[in-house]
Amino acid sequence: MPIGTDWAAALKDVRAVIADAQTNAPSQAEVDREYADFDTIMRTSVETAKVEAGSKQADDMVGALDIRETVAGPETSYKILQDAKAKGMFTPATLLASSKAIFEGTATRALVNTQTLDPGAASKLATALKADVSGLAGSGARRLRSISRSCRRSASRASSPVARRSPRSTWSR
Repeated sequence: MPIGTDWAAALKDVRAVIADAQTNAPSQAEVDREYADFDTIMRTSVETAKVEAGSKQADDMVGALDIRETVAGPETSYKILQDAKAKGMFTPATLLASSKAIFEGTATRALVNTQTLDPGAASKLATALKADVSGLAGSGARRLRSISRSCRRSASRASSPVARRSPRSTWSR
């Protein structure tokens, strides 16, 4: 999501991060840092499960059903994470292979939200999706992943129950 109106630049940044994730394995230090974050989050979830609001549990269930997923309790989720770690699933090589597999295929979906109607949005989107981002992969894309991670953490701490909807949308297939 861009800050401001330059969605094409934001799309280019995201595509560069994806290209980097398909080309360059994360370092073991990056993997360990991310695992530690998830471990802390899930451990905290286990520790606070007894006081979790029923409405949050209901929201989690509805969200999971919306995307045809299942819901597991905090203890089960944490055990799955620990088992995956014990099986060696969090290595640079396994994460690179997973990143490549996730983005294989030819399906392209995009949704562009603009603050004002932009009749040229569809052609701008087609151009932005064809732009070469291979030169952007590497340290710059890793920096963007780091920024994205920081934003994700900030958003999770300051999450609001209010959903915002943009006035205009353009779909592309």
